[in-house]
Amino acid sequence: MELIGAVVLGIFVSLIAFDISQNINSICNWLTQRAASLTPMSLRARLHEEWSADVDDTSSVTLKLFVILGFFVAALRIQLGVFRVRARSVFNQQEALDHQNDETIIVPHTNDDEKAPVPFAFNNVYSSAIKTIHCRLTDHFDQQGPWHHLDPVSQLVLGILGGRTRGSVSLSALEALINRFESWEAVRDASYCEVRETIASVTFPDNKARYIQAALHQLTAARGRLELEFLALWPVDSALAWLEKLPGAGRRVSAATLNFSSLKMRALVVDSHHLRVTKRLGLLRRQAGFGEAYCQLTSRMPVNWTSDDVDEHHQLVKLLGQTVCRHDTPVCAECPLRDLCPTSSVSIS
Repeated sequence: MELIGAVVLGIFVSLIAFDISQNINSICNWLTQRAASLTPMSLRARLHEEWSADVDDTSSVTLKLFVILGFFVAALRIQLGVFRVRARSVFNQQEALDHQNDETIIVPHTNDDEKAPVPFAFNNVYSSAIKTIHCRLTDHFDQQGPWHHLDPVSQLVLGILGGRTRGSVSLSALEALINRFESWEAVRDASYCEVRETIASVTFPDNKARYIQAALHQLTAARGRLELEFLALWPVDSALAWLEKLPGAGRRVSAATLNFSSLKMRALVVDSHHLRVTKRLGLLRRQAGFGEAYCQLTSRMPVNWTSDDVDEHHQLVKLLGQTVCRHDTPVCAECPLRDLCPTSSVSIS
């Protein structure tokens, strides 16, 4: 249909050009009269002579120009049609590839005799990869934990304090709040200036003081008291969705509240270090955010992992990101995963 439309348009434009060229004499005479009425008397005769002498040449040149224009428009129309067909074909191929990638991953063979790649179950491949990563990091850093589990509300506050802040600093700020106010109800009802002064050591204390008090007020309004133990009976996804409605509680803070606290639910915490490492390992696309990372990595975790296993895995990957796979200067030569990492700067013989 695109090609037929282009041809018809070209013929139509050419006919219009031919019709205009046939009436070029009338057009030229009209233009001459209009020019004569606007120009000085001394120029009218000369202008009339030039128009009369060149009318035949003008007609011929105009006809050629319009014919060329007609074919140019037709060619452009054809090119647009071809572009649309190609774009639609590429889109369909990409859509099919995306659908395929949701289910399988193609892993190339190391055997030169076998040319065809073998499809593997997508989640199974990455589940195995996560197990391998976990085992290597455990051997490299030793087993992590055990940790002291805070009550869920305290962990929620600690999670809000911990954004872009070192763990030791956020823990000190949490202890300062507890020592000064003695209860989360007192923190909720205190003045903003008092809370902000107490957590001044963390980054962005202004925003975090507002988030903490607003979250405590909203929790009280929703439940009548400051407690989150009821979430233990909820599915993890539902509990995450509920927590994320609280001010300052994104996916990282919500997952930490479920997994690090005494609730000990199977929610993977993905912080900036975890996100960077998994992107470099090829487990996530480069543009993935925290929400997408949580969904992708959680769906590929070994099904027999407990909440403690999930916690330890996060701590190991985070430790790798802090000490080896740093943001600006990764030390690939010291990385226990360098032979698995597609972005490693170290050649593996």
